[in-house]
Amino acid sequence: MEKDFFNTILQNINVVDENGLGYDISLLPEAKKEYENYKNRCLASEWSDSHFDEWSDADTLKFIRKPSLVEFIDDPAKRKQAILENKANVYFPVCDNKSASNEMPWNEIHQLNGVEKYNSLIVAAAKEYSLDPDLLRAIVYMETTHGYYDNAISNVFGAFNLTPNYIPESINKSILPMNINTQFWGDNFGSREQLRIPEYNIYAGAKHLKQLQNAVGGLDIEKIATLYNNLSARRINDYGKRVARLYQEKPWINPPSQYNYNEGAPLLNFLRALLISTYTLCPSLFAE
Repeated sequence: MEKDFFNTILQNINVVDENGLGYDISLLPEAKKEYENYKNRCLASEWSDSHFDEWSDADTLKFIRKPSLVEFIDDPAKRKQAILENKANVYFPVCDNKSASNEMPWNEIHQLNGVEKYNSLIVAAAKEYSLDPDLLRAIVYMETTHGYYDNAISNVFGAFNLTPNYIPESINKSILPMNINTQFWGDNFGSREQLRIPEYNIYAGAKHLKQLQNAVGGLDIEKIATLYNNLSARRINDYGKRVARLYQEKPWINPPSQYNYNEGAPLLNFLRALLISTYTLCPSLFAE
C-alpha cells in the first residue's frame, strides 16, 4: 500500500483540480502520516467491522492539495460547521460496513418516485453544480419513494383546513423532493417556504451533494449518500448502500417488481402489500 501511495502521487503530481489549486509534493510526509492515521482508525473496532476500505487515487491527492493540507474531520459538530462555511480542503472519513444492506425496504413505493416529474430540474441543477445527474436522480428516487409521509401529514392537516405552515416542524422536519432536514440545517439551505418550491429545493440538495462529494474525495456514491442521510456517520449505512444500488440499477428507467417479496419475512410482505393497496385505493393521500 505504501508503494502504491507514493506511485499515485508521482504519477499525478502535475494534475490540477477543478479549483485550479494544484498539488504540492512537499506535503507528502504529512500526507503519509494522515493516511496512516486514517488507516488505523478504520481498522479500529469502533470504526468498522475489521475492514479497511482501499485507498483511492482521489483520497491520496486530497492530501497534497495546495494551499494547505486537507483537514480530516470526524467530529459531527465540526463537519456541520465545515459545510456551513463551505470549507475546501476537508475530508470526512467514512469506512465500509459489511452489515449495511442495499435491499429494497418494505415501505419503498416505486410509483411515488419523482424522478420523471423533476427530471428537467435535476438535469439543470446537476449541470449548475457539476454533478452526475444520476446521483441526483438516485437521491430524489430514494426520498420520494420513502418520504411520502410528508405528503400524508400535509393531506391529513389539509382535511382540517390547516395550511402546511401549521404542520409542526418536529413532525415534518424536511421537505420533498430532496428532504433537506431544516430542523438540523435551519435556513442555511433555504427557509421552509423557499424549499417548498421544487426548483429551489432541488438546487439546494444539489449544492449539498456537491459539498459532500468534495468532502469524500470524489464520486463515491455510498459515502456521499450516507453523509447526506447522516452527517455524523463514520460507517456506510443502509441509506448509502441503497442509493448506490439505485444509482447502478436506475429503477426510474427499469422499474422493479411491484411487491418485491422478502423471502422468509411474511410480516414485511403483508405490510408492503397493505401499503401498496392503500396507495392504489387512495392515491390522494400520498399526493403532493
